[in-house]
Amino acid sequence: MKRKHIIYAFIVIIFLVVLGIYLANINPGGKKRYVRGEYIERLLSNSQAEINVMGLDFKEGSIISSVYTCDGKNVNPGFKWSNVPDNTKSIAIIIYDIDAPKDYFIHWMIVNIPPLTPMIPSNFQATNEAQGRNDFGMIGYGGPCPPPGSKHKYLVTVMALDIELTLNNGFSFEEFYDSVNGHILAYGQTYFYYQRG
Repeated sequence: MKRKHIIYAFIVIIFLVVLGIYLANINPGGKKRYVRGEYIERLLSNSQAEINVMGLDFKEGSIISSVYTCDGKNVNPGFKWSNVPDNTKSIAIIIYDIDAPKDYFIHWMIVNIPPLTPMIPSNFQATNEAQGRNDFGMIGYGGPCPPPGSKHKYLVTVMALDIELTLNNGFSFEEFYDSVNGHILAYGQTYFYYQRG
């Protein structure tokens, strides 16, 4: 009898652990929340790093000017790219903090950039492009804003896609992932750091 109770207790514990993991990955609205780091790496693992990406307002690996952060004008830095595949239908860009404490922190998602576009200037004003909602809760770009004294690394990832996406302004990371998954012809990255205080 005692052994049966132990088995039942073990089953209950396993159930509660599985339930906790499931609920931890659900947004308040009831939608599944993707673990950004895991899913971004999964996206990129299925394509080639062939695109060359370079900052216009920063050198790769440098600490970016506060102009592009929450301590300044909070406008996007400029960057350019080359070696995009000929059959590219659109460009997508995502900027994220890989040193955020719980998961990658999304600062900017922008899609449907025309395939022949070679660059994004600083303080870019989107027209026909669609921008996602960043992890500050705003649509568009939100600059680095790490805790004081903490130096964080930010990745700029440029993706060449074989389709034009049907996303509207304010799309989520989950919608971004589902839309670009399986459509990345090539990608490229650059990075910068920022530290406050």
